[in-house]
Amino acid sequence: MRKKDAERTINIEVREKNTEVKVLKTQLKSRQMNDAERSELNTRITILLTVIDEQKKLLKISKERRKSLEEKVASSRKLLDTLKAERDSAESSLVADIELLLKIFAIKHAAYYGGDCNGVFCRRLVGNAAEIVEQLRAITKSKKDDSCEDSEI
Repeated sequence: MRKKDAERTINIEVREKNTEVKVLKTQLKSRQMNDAERSELNTRITILLTVIDEQKKLLKISKERRKSLEEKVASSRKLLDTLKAERDSAESSLVADIELLLKIFAIKHAAYYGGDCNGVFCRRLVGNAAEIVEQLRAITKSKKDDSCEDSEI
């Protein structure tokens, strides 16, 4: 809304100055003036025309800047949407993947024993150890950083 107000204000000022120039030109046409008065009117007309040109240039520049900024805002919004989508689809952490793997095998941590596996859960872990270790190896390889080699896993 402010951009329209600014353009409207500049356009009003340009119209007022054009009207003033017309009035001065009408006065200039009257023959009841001496050369000094005519020279003064010509100077005022020239100044007003210069101001009008400057205001028109200012209006043009502000429109170009507004258009450029609107394009930047649109591209920034697209980038923000892309970043939000990437954030929502981020990879899960190593701990979360291990917890999911243990959940698949119905192995739970007993919070009242400090998170240790007890009884049946320990038996499930030992009974499925080979498969769990293979899947753990695959998970750690997918989550490893560049400083770690596959042979270390």
